[in-house]
Amino acid sequence: MNAGSKLAFLATFIAAAGCTVLMTVTTQFRVLLEASAALVNSETLIVMAVLGQIVLAVVTVLIASIVAQVAFRQAVDELRRDIALRRLVGSRRRDERRRLFGGFSATGAVGAAAGWAAGAILGAIVGLVLRQQRAEWHGVAIPWVDPVALIPAAAIVLGALAAAWGASRRVLQIAPAEAVRTAVQDEDLGAGRRRPLAWTLVVTGSAVLLASLAGGFLTPLAVLPGVLGGALSVLGIVALATPLTQGLLRLAAPAARKSTELSIALGSLQRSPKRTGGIAIALMVGVAVVTMFSVAGETALIAMDRAAGGDGMSETQREFLGEIAAQFMTVIALAVGGASLIAVFGFVSTMQMSVASRTREIGLLRLVGMSVRRAKRTVLIEAALIGALALASGFVLGLVYGWFGASMMFGSYPGMGVLMPAVPWLLPVLLAVATLAVALGAGYPASRRAGRIRALEAVAVA
Repeated sequence: MNAGSKLAFLATFIAAAGCTVLMTVTTQFRVLLEASAALVNSETLIVMAVLGQIVLAVVTVLIASIVAQVAFRQAVDELRRDIALRRLVGSRRRDERRRLFGGFSATGAVGAAAGWAAGAILGAIVGLVLRQQRAEWHGVAIPWVDPVALIPAAAIVLGALAAAWGASRRVLQIAPAEAVRTAVQDEDLGAGRRRPLAWTLVVTGSAVLLASLAGGFLTPLAVLPGVLGGALSVLGIVALATPLTQGLLRLAAPAARKSTELSIALGSLQRSPKRTGGIAIALMVGVAVVTMFSVAGETALIAMDRAAGGDGMSETQREFLGEIAAQFMTVIALAVGGASLIAVFGFVSTMQMSVASRTREIGLLRLVGMSVRRAKRTVLIEAALIGALALASGFVLGLVYGWFGASMMFGSYPGMGVLMPAVPWLLPVLLAVATLAVALGAGYPASRRAGRIRALEAVAVA
């Protein structure tokens, strides 16, 4: 199993495990809320829990599908020369595509199945811990495994199949002549045809999101079409990753004139737009997910406090509600961490693959006098540029989606009024530090690999 397939397995495993835990724990919370004498009029909170369960599952499935697509594409690039050799000795393109699709599909299915099993075990353990939190819960019969969790696991498998089918199409672009040369063009065939569809997804999804935001003042069920709108818009943004990242990189052009390394790094990112977009989108998804759930969670806590005050709850009941919310947010935070970890692994893996695919380019720079230290520094600057790009775009997207989600779910509650997005003050600082650490951490092994490339390799792979 190559690095791309390992990443896809890891993505489907973590996503399925996270979805299973979330679905199970949310169901357990719902059962415990229904059995809680200290909390009256909990029907609305139960509805919110169910809607939150759906939103979290959809987001996790979407992340897994995106990262699986990036991983399978990377796997094809890693196997490119082997496939070209097979083509050279008579293998047909369709046979190679069928072989890769079967292997990729098995990877996604096994990863999702193993993740579901691990999530079921972890969900049962969490249930045992939850039931011990209050004396009135000790005798409550809670579900140890939620059968509904099979639905997101199946959706993850379907997403992996779709990602595998799309990635296997790249086999059709591999010519037998590539068996005797290493340099591969960074071209995205069919991008021109996909771009109008991508913009259609963004516009349609945004329109559905805005309509759902307005509907949130009438019913919390407006979050359901809102999830659909968010998914459509995100898919469109992912499809537009290449032109969007190139547009943002142009903003750094004035600063690049003051530094040779920055200029070389920026030029490398701009010369390989497809590769740059793939690397950036992996990290952007992680930043957006953390921001979205942080903003949604903070805004939801404010909304629940307002709802408790306007619903005639006593101080004891409000404290109990806060305790329940805090416990549930802890579970969400762990799930978000797992989802973000998928994106981080994707970023690290694609950075490594990026250097491997640029052996000739780096060798040529060494040939004209670039030192090992400057070659390493250039790769680190590339990673930092992508990290900054992903941080800015992911934070904005996460802020908007998180605020919209909380407003849809709580806007219809009596006396709620207009909810403003609540951003934890430490969030931007922590995101900036974490993103920089991930970017440099991923760039360091890639830079060491770049430093080992000799000048003669530029001629050897020509």
